[in-house]
Amino acid sequence: TEEAAAGESDGLSGFKKKVFDLLYKIVDIPFLEAYKPKIIDLIEKGEQQPDITIGVIVSVVLIILTVFFRLLFGGKK
Repeated sequence: TEEAAAGESDGLSGFKKKVFDLLYKIVDIPFLEAYKPKIIDLIEKGEQQPDITIGVIVSVVLIILTVFFRLLFGGKK
């Protein structure tokens, strides 16, 4: 059972690595430039503290969606 748990852990860490790599690529999108330092800080915190990883991923996605919708529907009127 320890081998099975180790296999699941490796699969999970591989998945997490892919997710964080994707987040770093998303941060390089030009319209997120103003928010880049904040987003990178959030991503780094998530990598260092696995228990808050899901929260970090959700936070980054919300920031990206907020910026996207502001651009799409026009900012302040």
